[in-house]
Amino acid sequence: AITVNAGDAVFWIHGGGSHTVTSGTDCVPDGRFDQPLDNFHPLPFYVVPSDEPTGVIDYYCTPHCLMGMLGTISVEGVPTGACCYMNILCDEDMTEEECGGQWDPDYTWYEGMNCDEADCLAIGACCLPDGSGGFVCQEMVQESCMPNGKWMGWVSCDEVTCDQGCIGDLDGDGTIGVDDLLQLLSVYGVACGDCPEDLDGSGVVDVDDLLQLLSVYGTDC
Repeated sequence: AITVNAGDAVFWIHGGGSHTVTSGTDCVPDGRFDQPLDNFHPLPFYVVPSDEPTGVIDYYCTPHCLMGMLGTISVEGVPTGACCYMNILCDEDMTEEECGGQWDPDYTWYEGMNCDEADCLAIGACCLPDGSGGFVCQEMVQESCMPNGKWMGWVSCDEVTCDQGCIGDLDGDGTIGVDDLLQLLSVYGVACGDCPEDLDGSGVVDVDDLLQLLSVYGTDC
């Protein structure tokens, strides 16, 4: 048994006899590597991929497997976990980089967890319009927060502030009216990073932003 990092090279040194180093379990090869270890091949090696996730690679000696000639390579690789995105969807065994690569910027990555443990329907903080141009925080699942609220993440209301100015007053005149509506519609369907028309922070100006603006339409800041 040996512990290595992703990207390391593992060498076997011949000490006598005719053997193999063959990856697999229960004496069944899995195709990862299979090399002889004998007088003619005294130093076989295997390079662990640099993106190998944390886990164990089992291997054995083909002629002596049933005699218990087994080995393991424990890899301390790129950590994986559960990725929650698009309100309620979840994928497992993803690196944080892979999770962040989802088009939804509102993702959350749970290292070392599966989807059952991560629970993407967990309660979080949502800033909802209070009807007077301001916002009030309520704790709920992300799916219920959309489209009228602004999702603040899987945190409690004590950890966030909903005092974000008058969201929806795009032209800054102190009133959420027709000019603000026209400004939002002028970029409707556009993917953007920090544009003010993306009221819910989803990265796209869409129907959710329109509904959020309409929910406070006609109010003064």
